[in-house]
Amino acid sequence: MVPANSQPKPKRSGALALKLALVPLVLLLVLGLMLARPPSSPRALASLNEPFAAQSLDGLPTLSHYPGEDGQSLAYRHYPVSDAKGSVVLLHGSSADSRSMHTLAQALQREGLQVDALDLRGHGDSGPRGHIADAGQLSRDLQAFIAHTRPPQPRVLAGFSAGGGLALRHAAHAPQGDFQGLVLLAPYIEYDAPSTRGDDSDNSDWTGISLPRIIALNLLNAAGLSRFNDLPVLRFALDCWGQQHLTPFYDFNLMQAMRTGPNWASDIAHLPMPVHILVGDADGFMQAGAYPAMFATAPQGARVTPLPTLGHAELLLSPSATSATVEAVRAMIQ
Repeated sequence: MVPANSQPKPKRSGALALKLALVPLVLLLVLGLMLARPPSSPRALASLNEPFAAQSLDGLPTLSHYPGEDGQSLAYRHYPVSDAKGSVVLLHGSSADSRSMHTLAQALQREGLQVDALDLRGHGDSGPRGHIADAGQLSRDLQAFIAHTRPPQPRVLAGFSAGGGLALRHAAHAPQGDFQGLVLLAPYIEYDAPSTRGDDSDNSDWTGISLPRIIALNLLNAAGLSRFNDLPVLRFALDCWGQQHLTPFYDFNLMQAMRTGPNWASDIAHLPMPVHILVGDADGFMQAGAYPAMFATAPQGARVTPLPTLGHAELLLSPSATSATVEAVRAMIQ
């Protein structure tokens, strides 16, 4: 006879096995919910949309094309001169294309410099907007551009905002001799870099971010899974015209590409060329005073020029800013 208080107990190992079996299912559910969260759509940001809308595009060159690293036709605008003193390759900022660099390109061209302003892949007339194959593709495209077009030496690479972040990373790892100087215009280095203003700045107004999706994709990529990297993770505060003609969103790969990245300090410390940073004192995105300390380890020297009263977009459009950039380039090609 079995005592009432000695009934057989369920095996703990069975319950534990069930719990362990549920863990990956729960994780997959959580990741799925995070991936399903699209970036928000911010309101149009006047401080960026309006200045570029007012920019004169008189004399804008028609698009030329070159084969990217995978053979795809990519676009750029060519500003030729006879007997060029040197050349400048221009990289635009987030969501934009080569048109945004037109005022600066003309100022450089008037100084006897050949200028090429690229539509970076995923922008303008260079492939599907908002998408690239992987975070290193833009840098490989830039190498393909140099190999195909051979801009005259000495050669300077110049980038604005997110294009400045890309320019910095590329210059730190570019083949020797590709560029002799680097000019960065209010460069976006990394979201938590000292130069990036915080949540109360224009940065939060310019981008709608899907943080859950970004976290999920980082986890998946750390596990070697990049299947979902074409999902949009950023949306930009473009006006109606920009939504139709520019790049309104970035996928995960393009977001990773349009910046220097978490290894920015190492990239600066390994720059094989001099660098000149220009930034407006009134820039709502970048903290001008942070750049000198950040670039103190640049082995070929770094110069930071703050431009009084200028905001972010004005760095490409203001006569005083374009003159300062021309001077910075001229000093590097002499």
